Amino acid sequence: MDILENPGAAQDNATVPDRFAAPNDSAAPNDSAAPAQFLLVQSRPGEEAAFRELESVARFAGLPQSALFQIRLDAEVDAGNVDTDWEALLAGRAGVILGGSPFDAGAANKSALQIAVEKEIHALLEIVVEREIPFLGLCYGIGALGTFLGATVDTHYGEDAGPVTISLTPEATTDPVFAGLPENFTALVGHHEALREIPAGAVLLATGEGAPVQAFRYGPCAYATQFHPELDAEAIIYRLDLYADRGYMDLSRKDEIYREIRAAELTDSHRVLENFARVFGRQQSVQQGG
Repeated sequence: MDILENPGAAQDNATVPDRFAAPNDSAAPNDSAAPAQFLLVQSRPGEEAAFRELESVARFAGLPQSALFQIRLDAEVDAGNVDTDWEALLAGRAGVILGGSPFDAGAANKSALQIAVEKEIHALLEIVVEREIPFLGLCYGIGALGTFLGATVDTHYGEDAGPVTISLTPEATTDPVFAGLPENFTALVGHHEALREIPAGAVLLATGEGAPVQAFRYGPCAYATQFHPELDAEAIIYRLDLYADRGYMDLSRKDEIYREIRAAELTDSHRVLENFARVFGRQQSVQQGG
């Protein structure tokens, strides 16, 4: 059994409860109040790479960096800190954002570091899914959540790095995290592997020509995207340079690919992350009487 696999029973995911309604500016909490804080879970080795990810997530979520509590699982494991106290980390926080990673969730031969990191993620997802804690998995996060829920991840639908067209499903039109997005929009991708299908009981929210599962929701508030709502052109170019030997693109076409990336209009893709932070940040404020 894969370390991120869970044969849990499917549940009814057809609708989102009213408490997670789409953003309504007139109902927003006082802007002067401190923003809700989210837990940013990372498994991206390297101080600069991890910081740049935090910076990008905060910017496109519309949050100050102080509203993200960062935990780097790779660094924690390297330091010998295992059995993460997720209960303490989740207490008082509006939700969880699981960042991308150079790890492949469906890899046949995993390093000891990756296995240890995935064990920690498994423990987190058990709590998130059972308690319906708002969750957004980005790229690697769709494989983590998907395999935890019993779906298959393999290399059949891998996509080279670059801009692609994302198409929303009818179910996405009433989902608060996809509120305000057009039926088709451009987003950045770059992944060796992808889900073959959505997990049992999940709702498909977005698809694409190269990868049929670009976003899904499980339960009322567990989301995952294959595309990157947290990246702009310069952020993904930094990563592609950093991981140049990892096969994310045809290096002979590097200049052409970078031109395509820089020319892409990505505003709509960023709205997914912004909506997630706003919807569930507001929900926490309401619960706390903010």
